[in-house]
Amino acid sequence: MEELEESDTLQIMPRLRSLTIRQVSKLKVLPTLIRLESLEELTISELNSLKHIGPEFFGISEDDDV
Repeated sequence: MEELEESDTLQIMPRLRSLTIRQVSKLKVLPTLIRLESLEELTISELNSLKHIGPEFFGISEDDDV
């Protein structure tokens, strides 16, 4: 399967309501999901290479007050 850019993925899934990311052993960075406006449920598990989830994952810049 060819690789998709993050913006391409968001355009083909505008009504995505549930997302499960599980057992992706090489995933090091989670994509920003803030533009998935219909997302209601997110399940993340067994991401052995993931080291850190930064504020950009939630669409928050490091300069924003949380």
